[in-house]
This record gives sequence, structure tokens and C-alpha cells, in this order.
Amino acid sequence: MGTGAVINGKLVPVSGLEVQNFLDDPRLKLAPDDVRPRNAREQAWIHMIVVHTTGGIPGGKDLRPQVINPGVGPSSNAGERVVGSWTHDSTRHGGAHFIVDFDRSVYCCADLVTEAAYHAERANGPSVGIEVVQSRSAELYQDQMDAAVQLVLWLCANMPTPIQAQIPLPYQGKPIARFVESQDLATPLSDVVGVVGHRDLTANRGEGDPGNAIMDALATAGCERFDFEAGQDIVTWKQRQADLGIAKPDGIPGPATVAALKATGHANGLWMLAPGNR
Repeated sequence: MGTGAVINGKLVPVSGLEVQNFLDDPRLKLAPDDVRPRNAREQAWIHMIVVHTTGGIPGGKDLRPQVINPGVGPSSNAGERVVGSWTHDSTRHGGAHFIVDFDRSVYCCADLVTEAAYHAERANGPSVGIEVVQSRSAELYQDQMDAAVQLVLWLCANMPTPIQAQIPLPYQGKPIARFVESQDLATPLSDVVGVVGHRDLTANRGEGDPGNAIMDALATAGCERFDFEAGQDIVTWKQRQADLGIAKPDGIPGPATVAALKATGHANGLWMLAPGNR
């Protein structure tokens, strides 16, 4: 039985999911080359979740479509196996905070607050990474995707500063220019809040990282879609902040906005749409 996620050194149960962690099993711990300490600024506000698939199919030269099998799949021993593959890959550093297996098992491989896993280039500092296991034949399972969505929503509500449950518009075949360009700022991705796919951050990844199905499932679960390319999130949040009485609206729903939302009755400080709305 897993004991939960590790948040700033503390074990936190994840409702509805069995989460094994690196304190339960040291074999789940990311290697030193695949993780680094977050600095104080990063620890103060973690504001992104980046979703991946281990195969990234379709992408690159492998354009086979994802196959979503019904129900729950078999265990692939994903925790130890995937962490081992990252550890023994001498060509690049790689890792993520979570791995979600075919059978809904979830593995926590790094502290969500104190450690930045190497999963999304310059977005590593302000983000939590989730790897959803994909088979070599591009298969995923419906129950596995449901578990990944449940994990994302739990993280949005339970991080030290809750992360607004907002996602990009459907994938347009390329990364979101604002995200790529903002990586050159002194504070990388400082105005990006929400849940994105790795494909939204870099041209090095294709549609299958993480694929359309999981992002559509997040929208169905109540995540709000924004045109991040056009800055729709910034415009919308400036108005919301003004309505909340925030003196200098900046369009970035950070700690002050979360506090104002909590004070006005929004559960966990989140602005959530009703399930089924986009």
C-alpha cells in the first residue's frame, strides 16, 4: 500500500489513488543527475503541471495514433522500471515527479516542493511533472487516464499554493509561442499558470506528448480552456482580480489571487468550471 505524495518532506495521502513514493521504496527515487533542488523563489510558488507520455507517440518519425483501451490495464512495474530507464540513460538527464501505470498505480519519485525534476527544460523550476506510461504500440488505458486526471485535479487543489485548473486550447500542431518565448525571460514562464502538455512547451515533442485524449479528459473534468497564445488567460484574470477587489490586477492568478478566491467562498482558492463545460 502506498502512503501518498511527498510535499515538502511530508507524506500526504492522495484521495482515491494509491500512491507509492520514494520514501516507501528507495528504488523509486530519481537519480541525482535527474533532479535538482528548487531554489527559494521556485519553492515559494510552483504554478504549473506538465503532463507527458513515456512514449510520446505520435511524434517524430513514429506517427501511429494513440490507442485508448477500455478499462484498466496490467501493471508494468512502471515505478522501478521507468526510474531505472531514466537513471541508465547516459545520453540525457530525465525524470518526473509522478509516473502513472496502466493499472492506475501512481508513483511519486521526487519531493513536489523541494525538488525540480528534469522533465520540461526551463519549465522545470516552476512545475510538477507527470509521466503517463505508454506502451511501444502507443496504447493507454481509460482507467489509467482517469487516474492521471484525478491526480492533476488533486495537485491543483493541494499544492502549497493551489494551481488554477486551466489548460490550453486543443493542440494546433506546434508549441505555444508565448511559452517558448517566455523561456528567455529572467523569470522563466513566470506568467504561465495551469496544466499543459510537454508538446505545448517545445518543438522537440509531438502531438503524443501527452496526446489529445488526456487533455480533452481534463476539459471534461472541469478544467478551463484558454487561448494562451493570445493571452486570453491574462485578460480574463485581470477582470476577475478587479472583481475580487485586488488593487493592481496583473492577470496572473498567484498567491494573492488564491487568497482572495478563498475569502469569497471558492473551494481551495480555485476557479473551477462545472464538469462537462470547457
